[in-house]
Amino acid sequence: MRRCNRAGGTGIAAMLLVTALLSGCAGRPADTIDLAALDTGDYGVEPLEVPDSGDLRRGRILESVRMTEALIDPVEVDPVLRSSADAVGLLPLPTPAKVASIVLAEQVGDVLERHGMLAGAAVTGADIEPGTDRPAVGTARVLLVLVLRFPDTAAAQRAAREIDAADAAMNRDNVPIAIPDHPAAHGHWRPGVPTLAASIAHESYVVNVLAGDTAPDSAVLGDLVARAMDTQIRRLREFVPTPPDRIADLPLDPDGLVRRMIPQAPRRWEYPAVTAMSSQRTAGWEATAQVSGVSFGPRATYLRGNRKQPLIAEASAVSGFNQLRRYADPAAARTAFDGQVRFNLDGGLLPVEGPVGVPDVRCLENPDLDLLSLTRFVCHVHYGRDLVTLFAREVGSARQRAAAQYGLLVNGG
Repeated sequence: MRRCNRAGGTGIAAMLLVTALLSGCAGRPADTIDLAALDTGDYGVEPLEVPDSGDLRRGRILESVRMTEALIDPVEVDPVLRSSADAVGLLPLPTPAKVASIVLAEQVGDVLERHGMLAGAAVTGADIEPGTDRPAVGTARVLLVLVLRFPDTAAAQRAAREIDAADAAMNRDNVPIAIPDHPAAHGHWRPGVPTLAASIAHESYVVNVLAGDTAPDSAVLGDLVARAMDTQIRRLREFVPTPPDRIADLPLDPDGLVRRMIPQAPRRWEYPAVTAMSSQRTAGWEATAQVSGVSFGPRATYLRGNRKQPLIAEASAVSGFNQLRRYADPAAARTAFDGQVRFNLDGGLLPVEGPVGVPDVRCLENPDLDLLSLTRFVCHVHYGRDLVTLFAREVGSARQRAAAQYGLLVNGG
């Protein structure tokens, strides 16, 4: 079965938790600022032109991002599952290799490749707050729901059966188990271990569920899996997938948010990417990934953030570790900005001087991080409805990036 590992919270995962909370601010009118006079280093203040699409690899990432809007909120299955199981509780998973290296067992990757997986996405829920340690097996109620898309129903049915078989073969103590009210599901568990995994095909999709609890009760686990399958299948009926021959043509920046963010490399478009941030080779909810160069809709934005916050952004985008959040109005963004800065200060971050001549920017330093850490310095930049949290290794770079980011928000329309 699957397992969870321990991970420290003073590095990237902890900072991702910080950006998942809130931020905003309003200051002098933008027309009183000479953007050309700002020290932005090699970064520009004019949004880049969005490149043409036509790349299947990137298109699969974009389709997987579209699928995140079709994922359930785990509280729909069980009201106690109000937190994510990790710093980032939702992920697009565009290829068999990403699924195998981030969520499922390594051996499952061959199954997904063989049956032509097109795109995928996963969401997690837990009844404890994510923190310095991810939920270990037996310490919490945890749910992971993974949705994978295949070319047709027949491929999905074969994949569902073989995914379960490959996962079960990871441990000789695993035994088959039926899922209540789902005779077509394929499931297994290890008696005495409080986890259960199962897969079921629905049209051209496979819904894979991993449930964990504090006691090895197969009836309780089976009921949790069954409810998750019911809920996810109902939501999938509302999703309109992109035809396979149109996936390569999906627009790179459909909401115009990526172009409003500084790219990782100055003046170069931030193309869609999903990068594993764990070396785990056993299926489970302990792995995570860095997503970059994409924007998320309201549901995915909520599921990726702090799900208990009353002030939720309407959309979001990511570029490297940097994150943009768009709120309903400037007042909401200001409230979010103030809350984010206050949260950072309460958490022990130290204020540092921001870029000269730029309003609505607050920069801070995390003294607990190594001097070479890419996230040692954090700046929050607010303009209008948008709030950007960005990171840097050095304070000078942080100031330049923050100044450039403010210019991009002003010029981005």
